[in-house]
Amino acid sequence: MAEQPNTPAPPQPKQAGPLVIGVIIGALAVAGLAVFRQGRLSRTPDPIEPALKFDDAQFRKTDPKLIAWKEVNTIDTGLEQPRAIAWSDKGKLYVAGDQVVRAFNKDGCAERKITVGGDAYCIAVTPDDRLIVGLKDRIEVWSTKGERQAQWEPLGKDAHLTSLFTRGEYVYAGDAGNRVALQYDAKGKIVGRFGEKNTARKQTGLVMPSPHLDVRLDANGNVWVNNPGRHRLEAYAENGETIRTWGTPGSEIQGFCGCCNPTDFAFLADGRCVTSEKGIPRVKVHASDGTFQNVVAGAESFEGDNISLDVAVSADGRICVLDPAKKTVRVFETKENR
Repeated sequence: MAEQPNTPAPPQPKQAGPLVIGVIIGALAVAGLAVFRQGRLSRTPDPIEPALKFDDAQFRKTDPKLIAWKEVNTIDTGLEQPRAIAWSDKGKLYVAGDQVVRAFNKDGCAERKITVGGDAYCIAVTPDDRLIVGLKDRIEVWSTKGERQAQWEPLGKDAHLTSLFTRGEYVYAGDAGNRVALQYDAKGKIVGRFGEKNTARKQTGLVMPSPHLDVRLDANGNVWVNNPGRHRLEAYAENGETIRTWGTPGSEIQGFCGCCNPTDFAFLADGRCVTSEKGIPRVKVHASDGTFQNVVAGAESFEGDNISLDVAVSADGRICVLDPAKKTVRVFETKENR
């Protein structure tokens, strides 16, 4: 048999080194991300998406039998961004917003406007009729005649004051930015802290997806705060120990809806609790143990969804709701009183 001639093997392609491969992969990733972004910005809606959206229409209609309150007055705040309300012991209603505090008599007639040192986020009135005004990172003390009496030490760049309350010589402040409720003495010194994470006490801390930290004291002197990320209210003793909590998540009228509710609360004289929610905006009354009782105003009563409804209770038991969409304070009485 004739011997076959030797033929050289065809040349093999040169393999790329690790560096070249990395560059290629990186380029493809960047190109893919650009296409993805362009697609997200320009594509037509996915027909599956509407089916995934939660339909809350059934929870926006309140059973009329559950509504035990009737709106009896509406007060125009005269503010572009009203943020908080508070009653004084002398029967004056104060509204904080923009860079001012406005005073109204019990019938809703405007009496005075005080310009403060910055955007006003919250307000409280002491028994001796001083105004405690919360700016974003600090507290100012004003007379009702418009004289600034004190400015307390700022709380830092992360601070976001959202509520104030006074009892005796103490002032309590909700700092949503730092996720803590603070107790001040009359000179503006911090003497107590509530709601912070404490492993030794098995306290998990406050969850604040949005800046809505409210603080109040009940008739027994217990410090109450809302923990909106956990859909509940929490009570603390003076030494910071947890006393009790109540509240459950849920879109049904008995629960607290969405990601972070309740946003605000107040106590009636008999110990019942008034709460407000955003997302599905509504105001409700609960027994002192947290059991749902009735509705003050349902979602159909408000315009918009992501609105913060500050609440306050007057000495004669009326519930006032700050409606920032309408820039008004809406006053409710029980239907029994009517």
